[in-house]
Amino acid sequence: MIRRICIALLLITLGSPLLADSKITQAKFAELQQMENIGVRQFKKGKFKKAYEKLIMPAEQGLKQSQYLIGFMYLRGHHVEQSLVKGLAWLGVAKEAEVVDWSKTYETVYGLATEDQRAELKPLQTLYISRYGLETQQLECLNRSKSGSRRLVIECVKRVISQTKPLGTF
Repeated sequence: MIRRICIALLLITLGSPLLADSKITQAKFAELQQMENIGVRQFKKGKFKKAYEKLIMPAEQGLKQSQYLIGFMYLRGHHVEQSLVKGLAWLGVAKEAEVVDWSKTYETVYGLATEDQRAELKPLQTLYISRYGLETQQLECLNRSKSGSRRLVIECVKRVISQTKPLGTF
């Protein structure tokens, strides 16, 4: 009986992206940041399919700029089916970075939502934060102005990064 429980727990652990992905290596995190940079460039060029492909994984790993842009893509229907609820849910996770403009965008769009959309949003945003938020992804994000510019740069770093491969990898 105990053996079956242990095997079940092991299978759940190996199949859970939350547990495996929260312990990524330094190299994998650098790769995610590079994917985000490429995705941002594609987004700015209006190449939304390529942008989405590059941004979704970093967004799911907690990178805030990716989350914001994925949310914006849902709000506008760029390469994804337009959805105010999904867009707001992603923006809600991204605003953990405490970027004033992002929070203003969230509040403005939230003000346009119907009561039904707001009711649908609450559990989805809670789910996204539990999966992709700062605490779950073990991230700390800092906002700083780019040298010689008023442009804001959001830097996210992993607090605890495993130097070994996560469970379930070979």
